[in-house]
Amino acid sequence: MGPTRLLYDGQQAIGEFDQAGALLKRYVPGLGLDNVVTAYEGAGYDRRYLLADERGSVVSITDGAANALTTNTYDEYGQPGSTNSGRFQYTGQMWLTQAQLYHYRARAYAPQLGRFMQTDPIG
Repeated sequence: MGPTRLLYDGQQAIGEFDQAGALLKRYVPGLGLDNVVTAYEGAGYDRRYLLADERGSVVSITDGAANALTTNTYDEYGQPGSTNSGRFQYTGQMWLTQAQLYHYRARAYAPQLGRFMQTDPIG
């Protein structure tokens, strides 16, 4: 799969498109920032619920009938398990598969290093 483009509503990602402009996923944000609760496949109604733990990490994805589709695991630094799926993962952040980084808005986090790739912008 090639690069994708994201559509934002303010600070929340609400859509993902392929290179040709075809809609791949739609995201429904929850009440807080970095809290996506539902994803739809393409323009259809194939609903996925993203279930998070106390840190906001997506630990399970279910279908519309609450059947578990996947269970996500992470090591202590947020490195995703080999069978993890979904754009949003550790602490609810966007996983950039090709870069193997999490997008934490102002900077990128490399779980394999346990480090942010930039200095904290607020000091």
